[in-house]
Amino acid sequence: MRALRIALCLAAVLPVAGCDWYPRNDEDCCAPPPARTVPTHEASRFGMLTASVRGVPRARELKAGDTLRTLVPQPDALRDKDPALEPIPSGSRRFGFILAGCMDDGARLTVRGRTLQASLVRDDPTVTVACAQAVYYYAVFDVPARSITDPVRFAP
Repeated sequence: MRALRIALCLAAVLPVAGCDWYPRNDEDCCAPPPARTVPTHEASRFGMLTASVRGVPRARELKAGDTLRTLVPQPDALRDKDPALEPIPSGSRRFGFILAGCMDDGARLTVRGRTLQASLVRDDPTVTVACAQAVYYYAVFDVPARSITDPVRFAP
């Protein structure tokens, strides 16, 4: 009978005590698990285009030997004098994007499984800029191959 009373008391106390009843090394063992971070990558090459690029795919995978002309075929659209790209680092895949924005300084690529989404970034995001016309940019990203699942999808 005594053992039954002890068992009932423990059964009543343990759920109320939560995780505090058992000492742990964790800072807060009752805290929710940390949010999963989404891998992001900075552009290895970024630049502004001098002309609109209508009819050009907005994103594509670039292969060894491809240049910026593969991504932006219009000869008058590239400001860069040298369209050559550095060799793709070993164990990486390269992706190119055409992005529309206004007064942007760089680009970031978010990888969610097989979905890749490029977005423009500005050094000071608190400044509001109004552009009468969209400005087009290109961004090239080298991403570790192990972080991407095939088939790749490009998010808008």
